[in-house]
Amino acid sequence: MKVSTRHALHPATHALRAGFTLLEMMVVIGIIGLLAAFLVPNIMDAMGQASVTAEKANMRELATWLQMYKNSNKQSWPTGTGQKFILQLWKDGTVERSEKNSKRFFSAGENSTEYLATLGMDPNETNVLEYLSDWDAVQPGHINYAAFDPQGDRSLRRKLNNAPSTVTIVANATFAHRNSIVYMTADGEVHELNIQNLLDEGVITQEDIDMGYVPVGAGSPIPELQTVTND
Repeated sequence: MKVSTRHALHPATHALRAGFTLLEMMVVIGIIGLLAAFLVPNIMDAMGQASVTAEKANMRELATWLQMYKNSNKQSWPTGTGQKFILQLWKDGTVERSEKNSKRFFSAGENSTEYLATLGMDPNETNVLEYLSDWDAVQPGHINYAAFDPQGDRSLRRKLNNAPSTVTIVANATFAHRNSIVYMTADGEVHELNIQNLLDEGVITQEDIDMGYVPVGAGSPIPELQTVTND
């Protein structure tokens, strides 16, 4: 009886194929490594830009609420300063006090749950609605937005109406985004500052970033952020 040898492999041929398989695996791993080297930074940048896009949308919603406030108050802006400038929308009932709306007072790049955790609070035990409603308990850093504060300069309040594009009214108070600081002027336009450019120009330092807080207020080295505080 003749035995078929159609599928039989010479030992040397089998070893050769095994070697090629290992080589192929090494090539694939190398290709994956190269792709990762190129793609990971791009993916991180894309995620960072998505965060900035969400932030801009959040600030535009705040701009809508501010206009609602003005429409109900003879076109006057909120009288509060710093964080209370925008929290007054919540205090005075301009917007419905809902969980969804409460999150609008926190940066889209670092939501309320994440931010409260950085303050040492247990998010599972902290009711954000109640947290925002205690007006007398508002402290510096209560939320992670900086908002309009004329800091004694009466001309700035006049500029809210006379030159709104020159006055920042809301801005990130923390480095909530990978590449940008986002801010909004009184005309409702939202802008961004490139963090790397600020570093290259010596406007901010890596130490500022490591500390986590964007320099705001009259003494800020960033002119666009001199009209807002998070006090």
